[in-house]
Amino acid sequence: MSEVVAGSAPKWVRLAARLIPWLPAGRYRAIARLGRNPPPTFRMRMPPNLGSQWFLCDLRDSIAREVCFTGLYEPQETAVVRAVLKPGMTFVDVGANWGYFTLLAAHLVGRAGRVLSLEPDPRLFQTLSSNVAMNRLSQVRALQLAAADAPGLLNLAGFDERQGNFGLSRIVEKGDIHLFADGEGHADVAAPLPVPLPLLGPGTGRGTGTGTGMDGCRIFPVAARPLDDVLAEAGIDAIDLLKMDIEGAEGMALRGMQETLRRRRVQRLLLELHPSQLQEHGQSAAEIIGRLQEWGYAGWRIDHSPKRNRRAAYHRTASIGDILRPLEPDRVLDRWPHLLWVLPETERAW
Repeated sequence: MSEVVAGSAPKWVRLAARLIPWLPAGRYRAIARLGRNPPPTFRMRMPPNLGSQWFLCDLRDSIAREVCFTGLYEPQETAVVRAVLKPGMTFVDVGANWGYFTLLAAHLVGRAGRVLSLEPDPRLFQTLSSNVAMNRLSQVRALQLAAADAPGLLNLAGFDERQGNFGLSRIVEKGDIHLFADGEGHADVAAPLPVPLPLLGPGTGRGTGTGTGMDGCRIFPVAARPLDDVLAEAGIDAIDLLKMDIEGAEGMALRGMQETLRRRRVQRLLLELHPSQLQEHGQSAAEIIGRLQEWGYAGWRIDHSPKRNRRAAYHRTASIGDILRPLEPDRVLDRWPHLLWVLPETERAW
């Protein structure tokens, strides 16, 4: 897949990126206003404390806007990743999007470490691949692939580019997974699925696309494989941190890595649960929590209360000890629970 070519950030973007982090309040309202009439996609850098990596920035996307103008996305989860990862470690990014956590992890683990990133949406994968190539990250391998419990094809309802959040692509219509012709799933995990990418409008670097559904989402057939198989073929038998944010397909993905989890090869799992979307797949957050506990993991809840969200967003030195709480068995979960699962023998970073 060819690397996307984009120009430098406009002067007004660079100026706003210097000023907005100093605002004592109203930062996110200002960012939203700046995204109303976005320029064509451009190259932007992450801040020095996150590695100064280049990334393709499309200001229509709320995630890219946050990183562009505040230098940060999901401050609590960023604090966890920064506290855990060290040079030489291994990070797996399941649901990598355009690569914010992939780029951060590549900086933290260095050339001696390893980063494996999975992203099934062909539009996001193109951006992810370009970001990896642009920074010459030899320690990163990116796969256009969905994590599932069997090899085959799944339907991905891609994000609607008009809605402002490019992180909402999700697996739909669970049904039967169609096995590959040999029934064994021996396809090359690095080979991207040959589905049409959205066409690029002249001079914009943006998708005009085809196959749009009634709600504006695009339905893509995407290659899917169990993580047990993907990790084995990649030669990864120990993972320091695995991050998973896949909009309701987490139950399917975890079933596809049962062997890896049972053998305690994942030291820490940073997991975002999506209870409403899980129900569409006939699963519940409680089932997933119970399964992880059976496999010997201890759960920690990442505090996303309004007070903690504001403090994490406006104070760049967030302490991981301030944002983690033991997962109480009778606690009502948030709408989108963010959890950190840790093996008892694993050294804590807090």
